[in-house]
Amino acid sequence: MKNFWRCFTACTAFVLVTSAVFARPVQNAAIGFSIDLPEASAELPRENANVLYSLKVPTGNEGALVLGVGRMHGTLARDSHIKVDLLPKGSRLEDYVWRGFHVEGARVPIDANGTQLISHRVQIPLRPEAIQIEVTGRLEDDLAAKDLLSQLVASVDGKSDWLSDEERSERLGQGIGGLVVILAAATYAVVARRRRKAKTIATASEGH
Repeated sequence: MKNFWRCFTACTAFVLVTSAVFARPVQNAAIGFSIDLPEASAELPRENANVLYSLKVPTGNEGALVLGVGRMHGTLARDSHIKVDLLPKGSRLEDYVWRGFHVEGARVPIDANGTQLISHRVQIPLRPEAIQIEVTGRLEDDLAAKDLLSQLVASVDGKSDWLSDEERSERLGQGIGGLVVILAAATYAVVARRRRKAKTIATASEGH
């Protein structure tokens, strides 16, 4: 019965959060991106200049999620990976999708003076600077926190130095096309040189 009510509470919070929190598009001129932040939220004090947004989002079950967006002061390599062994015990990797890219995230357990919290976080490879989005809540709000983070990730709009498969194919095609032109020009030059040489030899032969 206890597990039933825990599941019921989590599912109720999940429905309440997913149905009513969006959308308030916010533009960030410093980095050059936009994100849809929850409408029903309250701003929290930002601890330092690295925190771009800090909000408290009610779940509807007398609980709340804490949402944070921070700057990373650098870009994110496509082959970079989160090192789970550097995270708190019990952490695990998660997968999120942004603009067709699969970006790594993490589910991190937090013990706040005996209260069990769960933090879901992910890094978005924006250009010229990547950002980290994090949603933290109580253990019973775990599903709601992950769903909110998924929606936040999907709403981010900005440029990235990561290339999609289509963009990579296009650049590869352009590169090959340029190489073909160079090779064609080089081949033409060689053939023309041979023709001139052959013509010179023929002319010299006729003169003898």
